[in-house]
Amino acid sequence: MTMTDVISIKNYTLSGMNFALKNVSDNKDNFEANLEMWLKNIDEAGGNLSDEDKKIFGDQEQALHFVTLEDMSGQDDIEKELKTLCGLIVPLNTLNDWSSSNLKALEEGEKEADPEDKELYSNVIRVIQDFAKEVITLSKEVSEITEQLKRSKELMAVI
Repeated sequence: MTMTDVISIKNYTLSGMNFALKNVSDNKDNFEANLEMWLKNIDEAGGNLSDEDKKIFGDQEQALHFVTLEDMSGQDDIEKELKTLCGLIVPLNTLNDWSSSNLKALEEGEKEADPEDKELYSNVIRVIQDFAKEVITLSKEVSEITEQLKRSKELMAVI
């Protein structure tokens, strides 16, 4: 392997990772921007969100906002971005936990609800399920990019 090959592999690895990181960053920004819309949708469906629920959403939106992913130009940058990605895990887990606990409570409530209230429960459940899917999708992307970064870091250490 020549020095040119090594430089080419490093450049290819970094450009691929930067592209993937940019996608995750864009998706994080879109998700963050949509949090208020999700609050509104859940509320409009009849979710009657408490001030505590709204605070949870606001806190997670703020936590996500402070996570800034940057371009990488070397192995040290990969390590830095791995640490930065960890900042996305807690808010996404919090929102996932919030969704799960609310879905359980609503599903239990739906079983015991009067027939005229069942549709209301069903509507709120559907909206929260859609929100939960979006949380899970972004969480999976974060996990995937984390694994890709770890592999890239190992590859860069070898060449």
